[in-house]
Amino acid sequence: MTTDAQPPPEASTAAKPRVAGILRWAARLTSVPVLGLALISLVPTLLSFSVSAKDDRMIALGLCGVCLGFLLAWRWPAVGGGLSLVGVGVILAQEDGGVAGDPFSIAFALQAVLFLISAVVNLRSNSPAAPALSLMKGAAISLLAVCAVAGAVVIYRGPGPVPLAKDKVRYIGVWDSGTGFKVEFTSGGEAKVTEAADSKVAACNSPVKPGETKVFNATFRGDDHLELASGTLDEPKVYRIERRPHLEGKRMKMTLNASDPYQRTNALVLVKKDPSK
Repeated sequence: MTTDAQPPPEASTAAKPRVAGILRWAARLTSVPVLGLALISLVPTLLSFSVSAKDDRMIALGLCGVCLGFLLAWRWPAVGGGLSLVGVGVILAQEDGGVAGDPFSIAFALQAVLFLISAVVNLRSNSPAAPALSLMKGAAISLLAVCAVAGAVVIYRGPGPVPLAKDKVRYIGVWDSGTGFKVEFTSGGEAKVTEAADSKVAACNSPVKPGETKVFNATFRGDDHLELASGTLDEPKVYRIERRPHLEGKRMKMTLNASDPYQRTNALVLVKKDPSK
């Protein structure tokens, strides 16, 4: 009597549900800190919702969609992931910086994509269209890898520059300390800082090294503080604006001070190269 010995199919197919289960729980667990980040952003917007501007209200609604989507995605990953992506779209539509200007929204979008990939990978493949479904799963996993790399790059680079508000146009132009330090503000929200090799500037007031030139994102925190940042991982340089741009005779001047703890003697007086601009 002869019998045909064939390998048990369970050994080759058991890994597939295991991988799908790992991906499902990976999506769920990674959503916890991302959901916490979304809630931290959401609570202040809800507290001031009644007195907020229209765009801030839309951002609050978008954050609500993101949070609700993450919660629903634990049970229905396709529905929750799709809702979260819609919420991210609403948030980005209200922001001037777009995708590059909001790394938090990138993190929300990546988490939503992870839930969608989990939904696709966990689809049952016991139908005649199993080869096509396997191909779709492979494409979904490849898409996840591409999105993860792109998102990591955007988050590492940090927010992009945001154009200066109309009440900050007097800052646009080249400012010189006369001691080897220059900064050029653009209308697009960037600041090009140059320090000469033989400069005589207090180290606390310069975000670059002697002989170095670097471009930063310039962000004004109200009327009293200026922040120069480059990338999420780099510590921003924060200046106290002691004196805003003003005319002294025929020269436009302003005074910055980045000393921490604050020391008035470290004031950095800058003169605009072309005060007519």
